[in-house]
Formats: sequence, structure tokens, C-alpha cells
Amino acid sequence: QLRNERYTAVFTLRPDPTTHGHHQAAAILVREAVLRLPEQDRPVVLGAEPTPGHAAGDPDFVINRLQHFGYQNALDYSIVVNWVIAEHKSQGLLQRDCNRFDREEFHVLERGAPQNFARTRQVLAQLQSGK
Repeated sequence: QLRNERYTAVFTLRPDPTTHGHHQAAAILVREAVLRLPEQDRPVVLGAEPTPGHAAGDPDFVINRLQHFGYQNALDYSIVVNWVIAEHKSQGLLQRDCNRFDREEFHVLERGAPQNFARTRQVLAQLQSGK
């Protein structure tokens, strides 16, 4: 799929020792697949890690899940996270994470093409500011 589409960024879980082994493997395989693409076509690969409100590491980007947006600022990003949790019906423990974390930290696993990295930074900055 990475060869057929032109992605700016690919999001995966951060492959650290606390992440389930299958998710670690998926993140590593995504990074390897991206590295096989021509350099100018490589998307940024970001490893996400939810945190309870303080930095768990040294993230490259941070999104406050409680940042309001939308019509009359009635929504926040925790709603989007809850949609994702609801979609993973087979992942029973994931539902226990509903509204448990205030931040989403992103770690660059692969920088990608310069234009994709610049666009990713721009989009994440917009999300962070709520605009």
C-alpha cells in the first residue's frame, strides 16, 4: 500500500519494551517498508505513546487530548481517541484506556522526505493549537 499511495505520515505505536510485541513488530516493519521507498516518497513514521499529562520521554511532538476544537469549541481530541478505541472491538483492554490519558506523544521513527516532514510538523502544530 505504501508504494501505491503517497502518504505524508504513517502513525504507529511507539515500539518500546512496554508495547505489546505484535505492535512493536508492526512499527518496525512499517519503518523498514518506508526505508525501501525512494527517498523523495518516504512518509514520516511517527510512534505514538499516550501519557497521563507529563512527558514519559523526550517526544518530538505532543498533542493535548483535552485541546478543544470544532463548532463552539465543543469537541476535544479525546473524542477522536474514543472513536479509535471503539473501532478496536477485539482489543478488550483498550476500552479501559478510555479518557485515561491527557496527552499523545509522538516520536519520529523515520524522518521521511523533507517535504513530508515539514508538512507533518505543520499539521501537528495546527492540531496542537486547536486551529
